[in-house]
Amino acid sequence: MGPDGPFAVTFAEILSIVEFTFDQVEIDHRTIKFEIRLGKVVLTFDEVIKLFINSEEFKNQLTKTLVQVPFAGFFWEVRPIKKSETNSRFQFVVVNGRRLCDLRADPKRFEGYFEKDVPVASFLNLGKDAKLIVPSNQDANTNYAHLAAFLKTGNSEQINEFWRQVGL
Repeated sequence: MGPDGPFAVTFAEILSIVEFTFDQVEIDHRTIKFEIRLGKVVLTFDEVIKLFINSEEFKNQLTKTLVQVPFAGFFWEVRPIKKSETNSRFQFVVVNGRRLCDLRADPKRFEGYFEKDVPVASFLNLGKDAKLIVPSNQDANTNYAHLAAFLKTGNSEQINEFWRQVGL
């Protein structure tokens, strides 16, 4: 029940029952393009950023969609945008990354960025032109080597915090 009586609902309550649609188009044998819809409306960057920050249901549905991608390892790519372009359609691609499956996580490479009891680190790359978001190696049962492995083996709290950091 919302704060204003039996018929008032909060935005968070609405989002908890909404079903997002992840439309996908195979570009070639290695690449799948996605758009996200809410009903008939394709979501914009601005809307998706807000959902990354505020909607557990959105993050869960995105994770479920990516786990079902037919590649054991993949690159998740979103085109860079300017602040003036946040009302454009949000699209992403996944690109088959078979070679990622041979990788092993090396937490020592990022240990200077991790804080105790913080599940995800966020920092600029060495060139200071991209933000890196890295889950900390908190769970021995989670494979942190690449995004697909993390999404398939990680716990939902850490995965959702990862996606929240993507939106910040």
